[in-house]
Order: sequence, then structure tokens, then C-alpha cells
Amino acid sequence: MTTLLIVDDEHWTRDTVKALVNQELWGINRLDEAVNGKQAIEKIQTVCPDIIITDMKMPGMDGIGLLEVLGREYPDIPVIVLSGYQDFMYTRQAIKAKAIEYLLKPVDEEELNQALGKAIMEKRKLEQQ
Repeated sequence: MTTLLIVDDEHWTRDTVKALVNQELWGINRLDEAVNGKQAIEKIQTVCPDIIITDMKMPGMDGIGLLEVLGREYPDIPVIVLSGYQDFMYTRQAIKAKAIEYLLKPVDEEELNQALGKAIMEKRKLEQQ
């Protein structure tokens, strides 16, 4: 049973990601959404997602703030960053947070599913330790 949390303030981006994720291939049986980092933290506490896909630029708590909290409080949740920005500050923060992948919008279906495969392998590795 695998839960994916998609964090993005743009409804169409969340819908696009949901449409492109190969749920059957990766055994994802629950997709949940949050519109910013603050809502994502609330969802993490109730939903306990296995993987998180997050945007970087969002109102309220942005992706940088979310990655900091995840790194400190939820280091075992693999994160994929999905951003419309080729900004070094965002890339650097994603690297510091040990993000599985940094994908640019518009998201490519093959790249997204490859990143999910990496995230699932990482999650399995962590569970075996």
C-alpha cells in the first residue's frame, strides 16, 4: 500500500501529476494533495505518505520551508521536487534535502515515473534497514 502526496498550489499541476503517475506500475493506491507546505505537514501527520512530490514556489510555506521540515522531522520520506524554476537556490535546497529528483515543469511523464521508481526503491531500502 503506497500513498503519494502531491504538494502544489496550482490545481492543474496536481491534476496533471495525478494523470501521469503510473499508479498500477508503482503500486500507488492513494493520491493525496496539499496546496502548500503548511497543509502538507498537516497531511503528513494524518495520511503518512510514502512519497512526496512538491513544488518549490507556493504561498504560505514554500517548498524550501517544507524541505527543511521534512529533512528534520521526516527524513525517511523520499521527496521529488517539481518546479517551474531553474533557480539555483531551489536546486541547492533540493540537493541539501536529499531530494530524489528535481524535475522542471511542464513535467514529462517518463521522467516523472522514473523519479517515482527511484523514490520507491529508496523507500524500500530505508524500510529494510
